[in-house]
Amino acid sequence: MLKKKIIFVLIVLALICAIVLVGIKKNGNIKDNINVTTSFYPMYIASINLLDGIGEIEVNNLTQKSTGCVHDYTLTPDEMIKLSTADVFIINGNGMEAFLDKVMKNYPDINIVDTSTGVKYIEDEHEINPHTFVSIDRYIQQVENLKSGLVTLLPEYEDKITSNASEYVNKLEELKKYAHEKLDRFSGEKLVALHESFEYFASDYGINVMAVIEEEEGISASANEIKNIIYYAKKNGVSAIVVDKDSNLKTANVISEETNIPCVTFDTTIYGDFDKNSYVDAMYKNIDNICSVLEEKEYGV
Repeated sequence: MLKKKIIFVLIVLALICAIVLVGIKKNGNIKDNINVTTSFYPMYIASINLLDGIGEIEVNNLTQKSTGCVHDYTLTPDEMIKLSTADVFIINGNGMEAFLDKVMKNYPDINIVDTSTGVKYIEDEHEINPHTFVSIDRYIQQVENLKSGLVTLLPEYEDKITSNASEYVNKLEELKKYAHEKLDRFSGEKLVALHESFEYFASDYGINVMAVIEEEEGISASANEIKNIIYYAKKNGVSAIVVDKDSNLKTANVISEETNIPCVTFDTTIYGDFDKNSYVDAMYKNIDNICSVLEEKEYGV
C-alpha cells in the first residue's frame, strides 16, 4: 500500500513539474510566433508577400496606416514599445528612417534588414532622396535584398520565402515590362512634380523632372516660387504637372491654369490598403495615368 502511495505521489509531482515547465515556456522568452516588424507601408507590403503562408511568422507595421512617408517622422512611445517585441525589423534604408539611431540605441540586439543595400540612389544638393521603392527597378532589388535578409535570419523557412519572393518578383517583372512598353517612347519628356519621390519613377523611362515643388504639411509654396515655376514651365516646354493622389492641389491648379499644362495624379505608394497586391495595382494605375496625359499631348488631343 505504501509503495502505491509513493508511486501516486511521484506521478502527481511529475504532472506538477510538467505544468510548471509548460507555463515557463508560454510566459518566458520562448515565443510561439516570430514577430517581423516593418518600418512603414512599402516595406510591409513587400514583407507580407515574401512571408505569405508562414503561420508561425506575424508581420506588423510599426507606423500607422495613414502615416505616409517616415523621412522626418518621430516614433511615438507606443511605437517604441511595439518594437520591443520585434525579432526582425525591416527598413527601407538610405536615411528614410530618421529614427533608426534611436531604435538601435534602445534595442541594440534587434535584427535589422536594410533593403537599400547596393541600390543606386538619387542625391539632390548632397542629400539622399530615400524613396527608391517608387522606381520599379529599384523596388525589385529591394525585394531581393529582403529575401536574402529573411533567409539569413530565418533559415528554417528558406524554401517558402524563396518561392514567395520568386512569385512576387515575377509580378514585378511583368509590371516593369508593361511600364517600358507604355512609357519608353516618352523618354525626354519634361515634367514638374509635387513630390521628390517621382524622380525615381521618371528615371526608369528617361523622363525629365525639371522641378520639384516640395510643400510641407500646412505650408504652401510662396507666390514667388509659383511665379518662377510658371515661367520655367512655359520656357522649357513642360508636358505635365505630377501631383500626389492626396496632395493639396491649390499650387498645382494655379500653375496649370497659368500655363495650360495638365495635372496628372500619381500614387507614391507610401500608404494605402494592406492588400499584398496594392503596390502592383497602384503602379499599373500610375503608368496608365502618365501615359494617358502624355498621349494627349503627343496627339494634340
